[in-house]
Amino acid sequence: MPASASDTTVYALRAEIFAHVRKRAEMERGLFTLTVPTGGGKTLASLAFALDHAERHGQERIATFAGA
Repeated sequence: MPASASDTTVYALRAEIFAHVRKRAEMERGLFTLTVPTGGGKTLASLAFALDHAERHGQERIATFAGA
């Protein structure tokens, strides 16, 4: 539960990011990046994208890369 109005704003932005990346899962296969500030929900959003994208393209697994 959000403790303050600013928490509510953060949750709303996370939900917007989550919905945006899930829509992008329709894109063709490739290499993708997600640039979101700390606390923006990158971990959950990127996992949702990867699973949706893999399902859309008949892939059996997902791969990640956390390089610099």
